[in-house]
Amino acid sequence: MNRKLVVIVIPIVVLLIIAAVLWGRPVYQRVVKLLGMEPKLMQTQLAEFTVNLQDPGMRRYLRTRLVLEHYSERKLIKEIVSSDPIIRDAIIDVLSSKSVAEISSPEDTDRLRGELIEIINSILTQGEITNIFFVERIIQ
Repeated sequence: MNRKLVVIVIPIVVLLIIAAVLWGRPVYQRVVKLLGMEPKLMQTQLAEFTVNLQDPGMRRYLRTRLVLEHYSERKLIKEIVSSDPIIRDAIIDVLSSKSVAEISSPEDTDRLRGELIEIINSILTQGEITNIFFVERIIQ
């Protein structure tokens, strides 16, 4: 009887391990979603930025406010707060390297958004920014 039980249980365990390896992530995501344990997206607003733009012969500046979208994971939220000066410095470097022509159209804004997300995510180690919203943007 014991031997029959082992012969039945071992293949089942092996199949479960194979299924977990092959389909583990999607199954895990479905279970987490089903149980309502899925991390929620949240937004963190950064202080206003005012930077000079790179327009030869003209004194132009950009004033903008950004909102970072990310998952509500405690470690990531703490890291965003503690890394605020580093994140702001990186954003200022990127924004001040642009000319008006490089940030004027919607396509330019999308390109800039992608560049900022990439720069910020290279700073963060506990998670990542999923999106950036320009909630105010004034070019003068």
